[in-house]
Amino acid sequence: MTDYTEQELADFQFSYAQTAIWSSTNPDNDEPLDNGGYEISDELEAEFNDDCERFLEQHAETIRQAETYRNNGSNNFVMAGHDFWLTRCGHGAGFWDGDYSEPHATILDNASQEFGNVDLWVNDNMEICS
Repeated sequence: MTDYTEQELADFQFSYAQTAIWSSTNPDNDEPLDNGGYEISDELEAEFNDDCERFLEQHAETIRQAETYRNNGSNNFVMAGHDFWLTRCGHGAGFWDGDYSEPHATILDNASQEFGNVDLWVNDNMEICS
């Protein structure tokens, strides 16, 4: 049984994947991965989906309960998907940077870091992989 709705999962996964691509570059040429020339590999999509589901299974209620301080019109699950990627990969922003109420920020920050970093690269088929 899950503790999140299909819409919450979809919002979280979409934002997570979008942030991963937006914040990453091709290690071969430093070209941004969100330039439109790359596709996410099936394996990476499955990995992204699995990580998002595992994170939400443990922390959906914490995300729901958190007061957030951004005024960009995003719901908590869109914001959390974005911050899950940034936090786990050490991008200098994320759950810890003041946009979430405590103790929610610390709980989500610690949980994200437990997932560890993900390095993206591009294969010969122009697919993004990890």
